[in-house]
Amino acid sequence: MKRRIAILVVWCLMAGWAGAESVRVVGQRVNLRARADLKAEVVGQVADGDLLEARSIQEEWVEVVPPESVDLWIHKDFVQGGKVVASELKVRAGPGINYSVVATLDRGASVSVRGEFMEWLKIVPPSNASLWVSKSYVESGRAARAPSPSEPVAPPSGPVTMASPPPAVTVPGSIPP
Repeated sequence: MKRRIAILVVWCLMAGWAGAESVRVVGQRVNLRARADLKAEVVGQVADGDLLEARSIQEEWVEVVPPESVDLWIHKDFVQGGKVVASELKVRAGPGINYSVVATLDRGASVSVRGEFMEWLKIVPPSNASLWVSKSYVESGRAARAPSPSEPVAPPSGPVTMASPPPAVTVPGSIPP
C-alpha cells in the first residue's frame, strides 16, 4: 500500500512538472508587465530567443515565471535576517505601494536581497511570482523548446550585435566589483 502511494505521488509530481510549458521570446526588448494589460507597469524586459516558463496562456497574454534577472520589491519593515516576519508580505513590481502586487510571501519565507531604495528592498523573484507578456511576442509548443545537442542550430540571419552587460548592482555593505 505504501509503495502504491509513493508511486502515485511520484507520478503526480512528474505529471505536474511535465505540464509546465516553455515559451520562446520572438522580439527584441519585449516587456514583462505586472498585469495582463498594456497600461500595466513594465517590470523587466527579455530578448529574442529567451525561454520563459509559462504558468498560463490566455487569448492575448501569457503569464510567466519572472526570469532571475528581474528585480521585485518588498517593504523592509517586514523582513528581519532575510526572513519575512509579517503574516503575509506583498511583493511588488516597484518600490512603492502604488506598484502592482505580483506575489505574496508568508511568514518565515526567505528572501534574497539585491539592493535597497529608501524603505524598500530589491529582491530576487520568489517562485510564486507572475509577470505577463503579450502573446504576440512569444511562441509556444515545439518551436519554443531549446534545440537538443544533436540538432543543428541555424546561423543568425542578418547582422549580430552583442548586448552590453547589465550594470553592476552594489548591495549596501558589500565590496564593489
